[in-house]
Amino acid sequence: MPDRYIAKLDNYYLDIISIRDDIEYSLAVNEYPYSDYNEIEHLGRKPRKIQVECSFQNNPAKTEGWSASGEIVEPTYNEHFFFLEYINSKRKNFTFTHSKYGEFNGKISNISFFHDDTDEYVKVSFSFIEELLTGKIIIIKYVIPETAAKFREQNTKVTEKLEASQKIAPSAATWTANATLLISKLDTNLSNLTSPATSIVNTINYGTSTPGLVMESINGAIDRVVELYQTTRNAPASFINSIIMGIRELKATVSGVDQNYVHIMGASRVSFEAANLYDEDDQNHRDIKTKEASPSFDNAGNFKGTVSAPETMTLTELEQSLYEVRAFINEAILLDRDNRPLQTQARSLQDYINKIKLDRDRIVVKDYSLMSLHEIAIHTGQSYQAAERLLKLNPGIKNPNFTYGEVNVMIGVE
Repeated sequence: MPDRYIAKLDNYYLDIISIRDDIEYSLAVNEYPYSDYNEIEHLGRKPRKIQVECSFQNNPAKTEGWSASGEIVEPTYNEHFFFLEYINSKRKNFTFTHSKYGEFNGKISNISFFHDDTDEYVKVSFSFIEELLTGKIIIIKYVIPETAAKFREQNTKVTEKLEASQKIAPSAATWTANATLLISKLDTNLSNLTSPATSIVNTINYGTSTPGLVMESINGAIDRVVELYQTTRNAPASFINSIIMGIRELKATVSGVDQNYVHIMGASRVSFEAANLYDEDDQNHRDIKTKEASPSFDNAGNFKGTVSAPETMTLTELEQSLYEVRAFINEAILLDRDNRPLQTQARSLQDYINKIKLDRDRIVVKDYSLMSLHEIAIHTGQSYQAAERLLKLNPGIKNPNFTYGEVNVMIGVE
């Protein structure tokens, strides 16, 4: 079976009968009871398996390329005894040379020998599993739990600062009076709004001490700011900017070091909200790709209907919103240089955006002669169903079937 390469295993030539390559992928299939609907998540490729069948016999037919120098052993019948002993004794990787794809490093998982009435002949089959150590290992970061944990850690850190200031205060009564006044001021801010029971601020045990009550009021006031702008959540970039603006307004209602506490906890909360938005946006983006790849007609030619796709942030919006969040966090870090929780939150958001923007579309302007948006979508490497998104990017287009001139189009990140 000569081809591009001479098949061998380490220093043994192989008289190949057949080679079968098995490439399997890890798929997580989520099925829904009482429905034919399912979701499939691609988790990557499993190790490559190569099934090899070869023969050892007296006077094997010479394969073109076999060397007569004796450095590599020919597959004679007597050599198959040493071949088996060699495989049994070796614990390190073998080098298998595939006749079509070249060298692979890995290990043999099983080997079998087949004998018939033919004298001095044996057929050998073995399974070779490739070991791949040079590829990039992808680590999925769960940005929401990570930023949530750092928010709670940030709460503990600020609480400790309040407790320290209480201990060193010249007058405990004066400090308590000022803290009570701060609590009253914070509790009256947006007091007409109610925080949802599932809010992250309700996952913290503040205790009954005055510093704990202060932190409960600070987080509660920030939570109501977030709740005030929930109606803009479907526009993530606007939602983030609105929360930052609302926290700045809240900060202006207090004075002195209390402003620092509000800003620090506000920045940590903005980080958590941004993580939720980015994760939702990434889910929506993958949902769009799945829906656009789905055929619009079934096998019988029946139209299955138009699938509505959610809106997602563009690459520019992702980067700009992250810039605003990190700038707000940086202001808080300047107030407390040794603020590890905030630094970790900022880095986690940056790492997450760096990951998801790899497959996010860029928006560029291209000039087209008269054609439909469906044709433009196909020209840019998109599914024809991406025409709906193109139309949203170009509100000035009156008739999507007759488009010409400069058009905002989506192209994959290079």
